[in-house]
Amino acid sequence: MLEIWIPCTGQRRRRHAVAAVAVAAALLSAPAAGGQAPQPAAAGAHAVVWRDAGGTYHADHRSGRVASGTDFIDVTQAALDSLTEGRDWQERVLVSADAEIGPAERERRLRLPGHTVFDVAGTLTVTDQQRRITVVHALNASHIDIPRLKVRGSPRFGLHLQSVSHVHLGDIRMEVDGAGVRIDHNRGRRPGEQAVRSSDIRIDRITVIMPGRGGHGLETYGVDRLQIGSVTGERTGQSVVQLNDTRDASIASVTGLHPDPESGYATLRVANGCERIAVGRVLARGGARGVFIMSGSSDVTVTSVQLTGQERQGILIEDARNVQVLGGVVRNGNGVAVRVASRRPGQGPGPDQPPSEGVAISGLRIVDDRAQPRQQWGILETGPGTGYNRYTDNDLRGAGTRGGIQIHAATSVVRDNSGGGVAAGTVVLQPGRTPAAVIEVPEVPSAASPRLRARVVDPPDTDAAWGWSAPAIHDRRRGGWRFELDWTSDPGVELELEYVVDQN
Repeated sequence: MLEIWIPCTGQRRRRHAVAAVAVAAALLSAPAAGGQAPQPAAAGAHAVVWRDAGGTYHADHRSGRVASGTDFIDVTQAALDSLTEGRDWQERVLVSADAEIGPAERERRLRLPGHTVFDVAGTLTVTDQQRRITVVHALNASHIDIPRLKVRGSPRFGLHLQSVSHVHLGDIRMEVDGAGVRIDHNRGRRPGEQAVRSSDIRIDRITVIMPGRGGHGLETYGVDRLQIGSVTGERTGQSVVQLNDTRDASIASVTGLHPDPESGYATLRVANGCERIAVGRVLARGGARGVFIMSGSSDVTVTSVQLTGQERQGILIEDARNVQVLGGVVRNGNGVAVRVASRRPGQGPGPDQPPSEGVAISGLRIVDDRAQPRQQWGILETGPGTGYNRYTDNDLRGAGTRGGIQIHAATSVVRDNSGGGVAAGTVVLQPGRTPAAVIEVPEVPSAASPRLRARVVDPPDTDAAWGWSAPAIHDRRRGGWRFELDWTSDPGVELELEYVVDQN
């Protein structure tokens, strides 16, 4: 029992009492130093794990000491096991000191039971180079709260949750050469066992730094109802956030700083049949890709992107349906800025996936403003099967060395983009001629509906009115389309037009 005496009265006494309680709370939640053990009840915990000056770990329950030793996992597991068995309320274990884990001769993990708050005030450092240690693991458990956890070293997983529900993760930090956080199902590993999906997961903040190139920062597989504040990854070996077979998820922001450019992964990767995913912002510097949505995923919305310097694509949407990217910037990539594609049957992993349809790309500024541009295309749509997509209101000026936009399907819409359409260029209207000019657009398929947008480059110094009409005519013999520009008001001088052909 901690007692605080306040030798004053009235308003002054109340102020001193508040200050003293705050100081006491800070002392009780801080790591133990010099062998001083925090008391579980006073620290607001049911059990506390601490380390004395000689390096021995101790686990103290409110009822007394439950374990001591030099093995952190054994002592902490004893603290977790000392909590009330069969409870339907949460009890809290506080780890108040830094700890070292490993090396290990076999696979080891700290097993977290349900209805538990596991609060780690110190840093857990894994020294096993064989990656046989999962620092924190939970299986078939619910109502877990990890308000803070910091892991360093080379674990197999820093945190691995399987078939869990009603989980809250607060401030999670991984500085690891391994995998950061994985949330998945039990995979039905035993004969006759059904895989139980994880559900109702809430995450405040995850930060993953991988100086030695590890795995994913955060990976999910088989998760329903996931809510994430922010995930930041630096030099991850694979994706910063990798969602697989995950439904009804929202992420406020994902930030990737120089993920491995050779891995083929992305700062944000949504794969393997994810459904109903909403992402606020994706910020990526470097790496192979910024955003990668693929393999049967559907109903995915990314509100804003800030992507710079990706090796392959800023955004790749492959075999995915009903995907929206609603704004932002894609700049200075070394491949294609935005690619929408579909694989041929048998090319993808597992069962064949539907082609990319219902994709909407709008409000993007796509540019390569380097002295020696390398970005090939602003937007590139390729087949087979890709179609019924929309590319509207994007700024494609300086988007690619090969062009601003190239579209595969006659069913896709290209409209109201600056600096790019299915065709673009300049043409001169000649006075006294019929037609005054002709624009050939063989790139537009016969099934499409082209529309011409044009403006006068340098208006002539004349009081005469001018005007023209530009009907689209399908060229049945050669294929494609042409626009025959006829004067409606001939000014008697040449007019140079800058034009863009849209596809409705």
